[in-house]
Amino acid sequence: NKSGEKVDKEEIANKDLIVFYTISTKSIPAQTTPEKIIVIEKEEEEREIEIKKLDRVAINKREISLDNPIYKNEKGIIMVPLRQIAETLGYEVIWNNETKTAELTKDAQWIAVTIGQDNYNFAKMLIKLSAAPELKGSRSFVPFNFLIEVLQVNVEITKEGMINIEN
Repeated sequence: NKSGEKVDKEEIANKDLIVFYTISTKSIPAQTTPEKIIVIEKEEEEREIEIKKLDRVAINKREISLDNPIYKNEKGIIMVPLRQIAETLGYEVIWNNETKTAELTKDAQWIAVTIGQDNYNFAKMLIKLSAAPELKGSRSFVPFNFLIEVLQVNVEITKEGMINIEN
């Protein structure tokens, strides 16, 4: 472990590891012996970080109160309001009620989000995330990882549970 103490193989099950190997054979699969294994243990604090302030985020170091709070859907996936976050990041958001699609534009960037479809159109590519966008009331919500994977912003959740977004 990180303290240098030896651990039993039962203790490393389902843990993150760093493994150093010796020279391997050219056979398939390659055969080798681990020289050193380090068990990576998450800090207790890190495991318990949750988004506690479900109505506020900080975007580019400016805290805003969300008109529509963040929530977890039936699958436990964190869903964030699309329009307010996107517009604060400088996107123009256009809603097409017929197709239930939101189009986001910023400079040459174009993103399309269709309610109920886990296909996010970004840079002429379809990206699948953990959940499809949802309508709650008359507002569109997208999974939390949309911020990272599609909008490509830096996101941090502080120990206090505040979401910091920076582009």
